[in-house]
Order: sequence, then C-alpha cells, then structure tokens
Amino acid sequence: MTRLLISLLLTAALHAQNPYEFYFKSLNDYQKRDYNAFLENAKKAYNLAPIQIEFNHNLSRAYALKGQHEQALELLKKITAMGFDFSPQTDSAYAALWDSCELKTIVRDWNRLEVPTNVSKKAFSVDEKDLIPEGITYDPLNQLFYLSSIYKRKIVSVDKKRVAKDFASEAQDDLWSTLGMKVDGFRRTLWVASVIGSPRMKGYDEKDQGRSAIFKYDVDKGTLIKKYVVSNKPKAHLFNDVTFTPNGDLFITDSETGSIYVITAAGDSLEVFLAEKFIYPNGIVLNDDGYLYVAHWQGVSRIDLMTKTVVDLTCPATTTLTGIDGLYWHKNALIAVQNGAGPHARIMRFFLNATGDGVDRAEILEYGNPIYNIPTTGVIVNNEFYFIANSQLRSFTEDGKIFDLDQLKEPVVMKVKL
Repeated sequence: MTRLLISLLLTAALHAQNPYEFYFKSLNDYQKRDYNAFLENAKKAYNLAPIQIEFNHNLSRAYALKGQHEQALELLKKITAMGFDFSPQTDSAYAALWDSCELKTIVRDWNRLEVPTNVSKKAFSVDEKDLIPEGITYDPLNQLFYLSSIYKRKIVSVDKKRVAKDFASEAQDDLWSTLGMKVDGFRRTLWVASVIGSPRMKGYDEKDQGRSAIFKYDVDKGTLIKKYVVSNKPKAHLFNDVTFTPNGDLFITDSETGSIYVITAAGDSLEVFLAEKFIYPNGIVLNDDGYLYVAHWQGVSRIDLMTKTVVDLTCPATTTLTGIDGLYWHKNALIAVQNGAGPHARIMRFFLNATGDGVDRAEILEYGNPIYNIPTTGVIVNNEFYFIANSQLRSFTEDGKIFDLDQLKEPVVMKVKL
C-alpha cells in the first residue's frame, strides 16, 4: 500500500540488504550535491533490484551528473521503450545532454509511441471527498457498485442512477480500513478485506497496528454473515485483495507477511495457503483455467491451485510487470492498474502466451491521465474496465491526519473500453 510498508517488508525478506535503503540514501546524496555518493548508492539499489523502474531512472540521472553519458542514455532508452516518460529534456540532471542527438532521439521516440493519456470516460463520482477509496467491485444482479474506504472504515454502494449510500456505515461491525472487495453473485455474498494498517484510519490505535480481517456480508440484506480475524501477534498482517473460485473458495493476499490465505467453502475457516512466498503480494485474480495470478513487488506469478507450484511470468524487455496494484482477467489477458512502476500511473493489458506463463505483448490502455491521484483497483463490467482514478491515498500529514476538505476532491471512477 505504501513505500514505507514495502520497505519494511523488504527488510525482512532480504535480511542484510534493502534496495530502498540505498535508494533513499542516494536521493539524500543528490540533495546534498554529493554526486559521487549519489552514483555509488544508486548503483547499489539498482544492482539489488534492476527490475524496478525508479532505480533505473535514478541510476541514469547519477550517470548523467558524473559525465558517464553513454550509460545514462542506455538506461533512458530502456525505460522509454517500456513506455515511461521521465521528461529528461527538462531535468537539469541531463543538462549536459540536452543538445545531444541521442537525447533528442529518445524524446522523439517517446512522442512517436503516441501513448493514450486521456481516453477513459467518467463513470461516476461520490460526493464524499474524505472517503479515500481503495477497492471497488460490482454486483450485476442489483447493478450496484461498491467502494471501500481507507479513512472512514465503511463500504459505499452506488446504484445505476449514480446515487451513493452507505452499505456498511462507519465502523459498522467493527470494520477497519476497507481495501479489496469482491461480490460472489451466485452465493450473494460480498467479501471485504479490512486492516488496521496505518494512522490513516478513523479511530486508529497503535497497539492494534497489523490486525487484519475478512468480512463476509449478505450482499442483498447488508448484514454481516461472518468475520475471519487474524491477530497482530506474533506478526503483523495486511489483507489487501481477494478473489474467489467457482466453487466459492476465497483467496487473499497478505501483503505484510507475503502469504496467500484461503477460506474454503467447505471448511469456512481462514487458513494459510502459501506461507511467506512473495514480497508484498497485492492484486490477485483467477483465470478461466483455474490458475491464480498474483501481483507482487517483483512482478506477477501464476499459482497452480492443485500443486501449489509457483511460476514467475516472463515478459518482453519492452515492458514490466512490477508496480501493479489491482489485477484482473479478461480474454487471455491480465488487466492491471500499474501505479508503482514509473513517474505516472497507467492502466495496462498484458496479453499472455498460449501456456499462460508469460506475456507475449503489452498494451497501454491509458497513461498519466491528469485526473489520476493514485489509481488503485477496478472491476470489469460488460467489457469495460471501471477503476478508482483518484484514491488520494497520500492526502494525509505525516502523523496520519487527513487533509482539509478544500484540499481534497470527490472520488472519481473512470471507465475504459477493453
């Protein structure tokens, strides 16, 4: 959910060396104009995690400032080919290269990509600026959208006339921050991931930090059926997103422990399915063949539910599977909200190969729409992808106080054709 949480998890996962530690050191070196140290720490961060776009760009800037122009340009070409624009033509770190043919070619190549930046359409907004939604789902029977709330600890429904009302009011049923959600239309249930993850929640108490739960609601009656809770002892948890199988088994990503949990329809209890397997697992989806796909800090992996075999998806050098939040399945492709892989968020479609273990090609559905303020998750309805465009997840002070209402905007859900 946040860079801090990712950093903390990486510390546990990588033990002695955390790439973000060197990355943040390098940024501090840059501010102090210590370009030798900037390059040294930028290299260390990159060498530990070369798949991270921000580390590539950071190292490119360091090379440029040290006059190592060939290396700087090589990295710029790489990330530009992946569909990311860091605007080097206005970045003073590249000032010595502004008049070079090589840099002008990189800028021209970016412009030739004709990346779609404003193709989605507004579906609806919610007149509740401090909602801070993270998850969205849809019930096709009642034609209702549901939005979660990080700050207000509730669930909002939006009908076909775009009228919003509380499905579950603030802290009802002891809800905490609500995140990923899914409607099981056949069983008429709404599954909700909830967590005490940070002070960005009303009624936050530090001693409860790291508690998580899954809430199971009757989607028609609005009543709680059952709550599945995990303690923050001995470890903190962060239930982030959910998906379910045709027989009603629910799978859950725990971003804090790196695990996948399951609530089987037969057992109806919360169990570990894969323990501490990933670094910050987030979006999760089931494909038509019964495989789970999980987005995590290092990319996307496929899980065989029968054998629990995990395969990391391959992808061409011209794209990346890192930085994905919401993840969805549509016609042999993964639809992804990629909000952590570059200077601007984007909505992606990754077409998979015949065996489902790699990406054949990637398509940018939308990039850097001006309305974006940390898009998070979405839902597919009638071949259109509806997604939260401006979650405003960072609209808090350092101590967790939400910004004043005049600094916030109404949450907007956009839609793009698939």
